[in-house]
Amino acid sequence: MNTTSLTFTMSEVKKHNSADSAWIVVRGHMYDCTTFLKDHPDGSDSILINAETNCTEDFDAIHSDKAKKLLEEYRIGELLTMGYSSDSAASSPNNSVHGATNYLSSHLATIKEIAPTRNVALVPHEKIPCKLISKTNVSHDVRLF
Repeated sequence: MNTTSLTFTMSEVKKHNSADSAWIVVRGHMYDCTTFLKDHPDGSDSILINAETNCTEDFDAIHSDKAKKLLEEYRIGELLTMGYSSDSAASSPNNSVHGATNYLSSHLATIKEIAPTRNVALVPHEKIPCKLISKTNVSHDVRLF
């Protein structure tokens, strides 16, 4: 594990989404998985699909405790979560379509779920969000999802 205390913003992470440089965020920590691409049991696409994103939920849902410990070898720093360091002022909460952060939530419109326009299926190189309904540990290395 790299014990440096470097911090990165999501805009910096988004620059690392290729086989030449693949970074992920898990539980607020930054990981450079580039050197692990060739060794990943499910192949490099499993990492590249999640490169440049916060994939905490996906990672925790499918990886064993052994894999979670192995991930620490690739830690390069922490995700900077306080403030807005984006180059764009539009990312500030005071410039959002809902107004400043102290805006009363009763004035916000209800978000309605929109039916998908296509059938959900496995599409290479496309991450399709799915809700995890249940997870059962059958043994120390087998899980049912």
